[in-house]
Amino acid sequence: MDHYEFLLAAERKYAIALGRYEVAEHAVETLVGLKAIEEADLRIQRERAKLKTEMERIAGTIRRLSDPDWTPDHIRPLQLLKSPRRAGEVSKLTYRIMREEKPSHTTNELAHKVAAKLGVADSRQIARLRSAIHNALDSRATAGQVIKEPTKPIRWSIKPRELRASASAIARSTLAPEAV
Repeated sequence: MDHYEFLLAAERKYAIALGRYEVAEHAVETLVGLKAIEEADLRIQRERAKLKTEMERIAGTIRRLSDPDWTPDHIRPLQLLKSPRRAGEVSKLTYRIMREEKPSHTTNELAHKVAAKLGVADSRQIARLRSAIHNALDSRATAGQVIKEPTKPIRWSIKPRELRASASAIARSTLAPEAV
């Protein structure tokens, strides 16, 4: 690794630690009770102290190995996007909503219902949910499990089991012709 690559990698680590340092307080949910608030505050202080130590270690390494006059003034915090949900959680919740409420739904309607169940109110997160729901339903429509109605906006509904079984049987017969 040459000097330039080392410096870029180290500055990226510093920017990530700085981003985590800045949002450490935002991770606290609405707490009830003085003891819970005190525990959360202690946890935040420990996390921030750990991140501050990490940033100082990275800065010291850069100064020692690369540039003795280096300062972190030009570094902007970097916040990595990480979903707080488990894989498939949004899809399962979407299918559950579609099964419980029989008529077809638009992607936007489903995104708002899923957001309400997950407690999401941020418009950017709802937009991400909308995109994830559309992609999941589109792949299920290709697989023949969901009906994609050609309307504006697109409406989605779950294909009845009887139709799914016959469609998969037809697909199997056309894909793998039996030997004579």
